[in-house]
Amino acid sequence: MAQQVPAKDILKNQKTIRDRKILRLYPGTIDLISAAPYNDTMKTEKASVKQIFIVDDDESVCRALSVLLATYGFTVDTFTSAEEFFQVVPNSVPGCLILDIHMPGLDGWETLQRLLASGSARPVIIISADKNIALNEKALNAGAAGFLQKPFNDQALVDLIGKCRN
Repeated sequence: MAQQVPAKDILKNQKTIRDRKILRLYPGTIDLISAAPYNDTMKTEKASVKQIFIVDDDESVCRALSVLLATYGFTVDTFTSAEEFFQVVPNSVPGCLILDIHMPGLDGWETLQRLLASGSARPVIIISADKNIALNEKALNAGAAGFLQKPFNDQALVDLIGKCRN
């Protein structure tokens, strides 16, 4: 079951964030959730419209993007590996995936291919700190809905998510 904590308190206590597998952020609060698989009762109208999944092995990136997107009213779940994401989130759960390329285990390219091969219609936004200018084209050709190079403008991310939802 979720434990609701004021966002300002959780961000001060980094250990609490590391001790949990999934964070769900809502404006002003963060729900700490144990790593239980999603089920049909978790699918609400709000979640289906504004659900964002972030897969990045850098916890600070997950945390920063979660807080940013929560301020725009999105529901955000973060994962530090693609394997964890696949274990917890079935294809039937709608939402947009923000996916880092360089990760241990399944990297972003392998994750994207696995999603596409499974028939998932979930839009994927690839993010990377890699300075290779050809990555944008490679991401779009691989089936991603968009690509952003870290660091990126907050509004550019929100706008890209908006395009994915339309």
